[in-house]
Amino acid sequence: MNMAQATGPSGVPLASNITSGAALLGSLVKDGDKASKAHGLLMALVALVIIPFDVIIIGLFKWPMLHAFTGSLVLFLVLTAMGLGIYVSTEYNRSKHFDSAHQVIGFLSVGGLLVLASIGIYLRRMQKTADKSDQAGQNSKKLTSIHTWAARCIWLLLIINNGLF
Repeated sequence: MNMAQATGPSGVPLASNITSGAALLGSLVKDGDKASKAHGLLMALVALVIIPFDVIIIGLFKWPMLHAFTGSLVLFLVLTAMGLGIYVSTEYNRSKHFDSAHQVIGFLSVGGLLVLASIGIYLRRMQKTADKSDQAGQNSKKLTSIHTWAARCIWLLLIINNGLF
């Protein structure tokens, strides 16, 4: 296409509000991107409310069963928000290749949460086995430390990613 031939002599035309030959039938309908808003709200809720609450549950009160429930809730909400984010990303040309910083950090965070949940489940099973045999293993302490620090790093990634859109 020859863009020089497609350009008029005076450049870009002025904006016009002439509606000759066009008429609005009915009322104006405003649509919105509800999936994008839901994605943002879910992730903000997870990173700013549920995870800090979960830290208080396990850090101060040492309630592992409630920690397991809130951790599962976090994982469910993050996976739901990820699905919404993927849906929204496919609607736009700039984001359909999944290569923006927000998307990459999001995928890393979700992958980390899946690994974190696996470690948590494994730790719980080790703890139940140790309770029956009255043995507290050295591996359990190392994995607990890994679980704790990985959770902190993933939470930091989620906080950073909430600001990148």
